[in-house]
Amino acid sequence: SVALGFLEPDFTGQFDANLAVQGEGPKLAGKLRAKLSNAGERGAKGQPTLSGDVDAELAAGALTVDAQLGDGQGGLTSKAHLVLPAQTSAAPFRIALVRTAPMQGELSADGEIKPLWDLLLGGDRSLGGVAHAHVVLAGSLADPRPQGQAAIQGGEFSDSETGLKLRGVTLAASLDRDAIDVSQFSGQDGGGGEVNGSGRISLERAGASSFKLDLKGFRLIDNDVATAAASGEATISRAADGSVKLTGALSIDRADVAANPPTPSGVTMMDVVEINRPPGTGGHLQAVNAHAPAVALDVTLKAPGRVFIKGRGLNVELALDAHVTGDTASPVLSGTAKVVRGDYDFAGKRFLFDTRGVVRLAATPDQIFLDLTATREDPSLTAVIRIEGTAAKPKITLTSTPVLPSDEVLSQVLFGTSASQLGAGDAAELASAVSTLAGGSGFDVLGNLKSFAHLDRLAMGAGEQGGFAVSGGKYVTDSVYLELTGGGRQGPSGEVDWRVRKDLSIISRIAGSGGDSQVEVQWHKDF
Repeated sequence: SVALGFLEPDFTGQFDANLAVQGEGPKLAGKLRAKLSNAGERGAKGQPTLSGDVDAELAAGALTVDAQLGDGQGGLTSKAHLVLPAQTSAAPFRIALVRTAPMQGELSADGEIKPLWDLLLGGDRSLGGVAHAHVVLAGSLADPRPQGQAAIQGGEFSDSETGLKLRGVTLAASLDRDAIDVSQFSGQDGGGGEVNGSGRISLERAGASSFKLDLKGFRLIDNDVATAAASGEATISRAADGSVKLTGALSIDRADVAANPPTPSGVTMMDVVEINRPPGTGGHLQAVNAHAPAVALDVTLKAPGRVFIKGRGLNVELALDAHVTGDTASPVLSGTAKVVRGDYDFAGKRFLFDTRGVVRLAATPDQIFLDLTATREDPSLTAVIRIEGTAAKPKITLTSTPVLPSDEVLSQVLFGTSASQLGAGDAAELASAVSTLAGGSGFDVLGNLKSFAHLDRLAMGAGEQGGFAVSGGKYVTDSVYLELTGGGRQGPSGEVDWRVRKDLSIISRIAGSGGDSQVEVQWHKDF
């Protein structure tokens, strides 16, 4: 009745065992008879546990292990027979497995694989599903030569380090001594996306491996900062020297990024000095699995649109053309993001982004360069907000036609009158807006309403000919965008943007009031 936690703190259950060894000088022999009861992962309440027998015999320079484990409910049965080379002696007492000497064995498992995976492998990765496997082992511990078949149906896989979660995992593989051939691999991300793959994984030290993945709307990122789904092909390859590389060309189906504003105006940044930090840690955050080899990257990311940045007044859709190189330890991001449509809500007033706006991409915020322009047309003047500099320290300037000082422009935009004619309350609001502009932040007054209405874009403000207007837009399919506008002096209007293919789009606008309407159709071809 020894608790398994005595051997491994992450497990529950207990075992009984009888161990007998005898020998003299260089000779040593022995036997182990152990019974495992209710073995499982600590904290996994309601999950199946394992029970069974493990017998081992040490004799003639070999360790022979026979094990039978199951969940006791008929959901899993597993067997193992291993003959492992060993070096032993009684004086000095020593038992060591020889990694380079020949070994042999046979493994089989049928049923729900999760309790067996958790017991033998566990760690940061979890695998569940109905497995059917039969493998014959040869070669050595250093260079195994397995032969057999393995399959998983209805599986679930998760990796806590990367956040990857797969459902409905299906796997079919054959083991042919020097390689594992995966003929079928598929899984879903739980949000409608899926990934399929196949390839050959060499078990030789100098062997080359290649595994191809086909993604369809697969959710690559899903956290508080961003969500992104992509389609395309990617290949993971390993060269004879052991280096690993990820290559591919992916198309972003949709991405939603929460705006990460700079420090609000009035907040003073403070220098931080850490004391008593262990030497060699190198910073506040430690790299995940710092001992894992870096994977070289050569991935192209493209999106004709549907990359949304929302929050802090930003409501913009971008097109993306990027390239990721370097490696997973030090990725290098290059390329551009261009404005498709969008607006910037500043102090409750709507500024439309110029579609010539560009963001030069990089791996760090201080290397991302902005060149964006947002314009607001009022009867008395045209106000322009220019966003330049880097994402870490954006520079925001306000100009107008006719030319006026920044505070005068804001006064005209916010109140429709000169700053010298403002009352005390309006003057205080103007000062706050000027401070906000200097600090680079904005007011997200429509974010919650837009989420409630399940729209991709929602904007309120003055129409082109005056009056109050409300615009709401949504992608009705992957290639068709519909936007409706109500109010304003021109009356209701609509716009349909149909991207026929990546280089051809048709934009149709209809507007009218008083029973009359006008239809405008534009064709856009990229060369």
